[in-house]
Amino acid sequence: MDKFINDASGRMPFMLNDLRFMDNIYRDAFVSFLKMHGANNIILHGCGLTDNGDGTYLVAAGAVVINMEFYLCAAHSFSCDNIGEAYFVVSETYDPAGLKKYGDDSMKDTYLLSRVVAAQHTAQPENSIGVNAARFASLYVQPVSGMGLSHNDFTNTLLAKLNSIDNDNVKTKVLEIGSWDMYNDVSTFVEWELPSGCNIVSLEAVIKLGDSAMIVDTVETIPLSAGGYIKYSYESSPNRLLLRRNDGGVLDDFAFAGTGFNRGYIEVRYKQGI
Repeated sequence: MDKFINDASGRMPFMLNDLRFMDNIYRDAFVSFLKMHGANNIILHGCGLTDNGDGTYLVAAGAVVINMEFYLCAAHSFSCDNIGEAYFVVSETYDPAGLKKYGDDSMKDTYLLSRVVAAQHTAQPENSIGVNAARFASLYVQPVSGMGLSHNDFTNTLLAKLNSIDNDNVKTKVLEIGSWDMYNDVSTFVEWELPSGCNIVSLEAVIKLGDSAMIVDTVETIPLSAGGYIKYSYESSPNRLLLRRNDGGVLDDFAFAGTGFNRGYIEVRYKQGI
């Protein structure tokens, strides 16, 4: 990563080009991070919608990326009668504190504030994304304590055993989650029978934003004691997995409302009793 060297003595001159150099350091680093994840024209976080029921929507504070530029979004309301025509549109203003007097006695604005605001348009404006655009969300899975798990408790002792298991002895099953309105329904069931004498080692998941939209994220293997956005338990009568999203988490969002399509997949790793 580039760096502006400013720790030398001797009354170093400081010019506007120095500020431009420093500005580009962080811009280039941020763009490289987004490219690494294939993340462009997305909602980074927040920006959830609440239908006020009177033709207006409340937008939560958050941030988006449009054309590889980062924009904050302040909480606000907007009028809309067709959410399919609603967009986050870039709006630029100047902070009065940045009004500077130059050496030629001219006054110039220097603090440009670039934000996005939601508005309804019959056609998508330039520098905008839909209010239900894909999200850069992380998804983690952990067991739910106190929900009557029929498999072994994931204690530290068991985790130590799991970490020593030969992967060749662990079986994998991929299941469709099915239709799930994650915004209005906190939980859903996935029918599946855990083979007799087996215990669940771990779950991973892929959650989709829409029927043909970009897949939001996949779960990396993490310690089962870590926090996350979805929890699960296994029920043996009837045989099924209970998936439950956390209230207030990334997936508790209007963008994950809607039914009529497969919400994603879960990958179950299990092993004969240990």
